[in-house]
Amino acid sequence: MESFIETCYFCNGSGYVDYDLNKTHIPYEQHLIEESCENCSGSGKIKDIDAIMERIEGINDMIYGFQQKMKIHQRLIPELRRCYLNELADKYEDKVDTYSRAIGRLKQYKINLL
Repeated sequence: MESFIETCYFCNGSGYVDYDLNKTHIPYEQHLIEESCENCSGSGKIKDIDAIMERIEGINDMIYGFQQKMKIHQRLIPELRRCYLNELADKYEDKVDTYSRAIGRLKQYKINLL
């Protein structure tokens, strides 16, 4: 799994930002103070929201695909039983069970990303 955590670009990962109280750019006249970075709350790391949102969109597409496959298989199972193809119907029931577990795992993964 790739990491969605980046270093903060405001404080360069240090967690502190230097402020000049005299508002000069001359080195010997500056009065610098260090404050905790507001962007990363002083940790130096932030989450890459764009990458997380792209991953969530992909997960939603996978969930939708599995749901459509489940619907198709659930419609076929009674027809197969009616035609006395019980072994094939059992295989489709196993696939429906596998798809439902996959959907549950994908939903849990999506929750963990946030």
